[in-house]
Amino acid sequence: RDQSQEGIEIFGGHHVTVSGNTVSNIGNNAIFVQSIASQVPHSDYSDITITDNTVDFATNGVLLTTSSDSVNGSMDGADVTVSGNTIRNTTDAGIGLRNDSGSTTDPVIFARISVTDNTIRMLPGDEGAAKRAAAIFLQNNTGEGETLFSDIHIDGNHIIATPTTTNFGQVTIVFYENF
Repeated sequence: RDQSQEGIEIFGGHHVTVSGNTVSNIGNNAIFVQSIASQVPHSDYSDITITDNTVDFATNGVLLTTSSDSVNGSMDGADVTVSGNTIRNTTDAGIGLRNDSGSTTDPVIFARISVTDNTIRMLPGDEGAAKRAAAIFLQNNTGEGETLFSDIHIDGNHIIATPTTTNFGQVTIVFYENF
């Protein structure tokens, strides 16, 4: 599989629904919602619904990312629902929220995110992927005060680990500070 390959990719947007799709054999993210402040100005997103999709064989099932840039400012992610999806055979994550760049003067905000009623079955990956493998993860890769997570709701997900999955976490939260 081509590791740079995405299935469904959204660069920012408002009032977007991704529903009823089957995405399989994707080298990277099956469903990828992202803002890239340095490359795509005004790529913040809100009112995104990802529901009733099937993902089979991908690095990440659903990945939401945000970013910040000194010229374009922070691109936020808000009002996102990820619900009722079936995600199988992912090596890194079933569903992830991640920010890689931020600013203390204009923090990136993840707000009102709901991850509910999904079925996630992880596939053991190579040692690099297995070290971070999580069914659901929230990850802040920025410094203190550069990213704010608010009103994150994770509930009712059915998580299945394969018998050979190592270092597997059901829900992983990685922050430099509490939210």
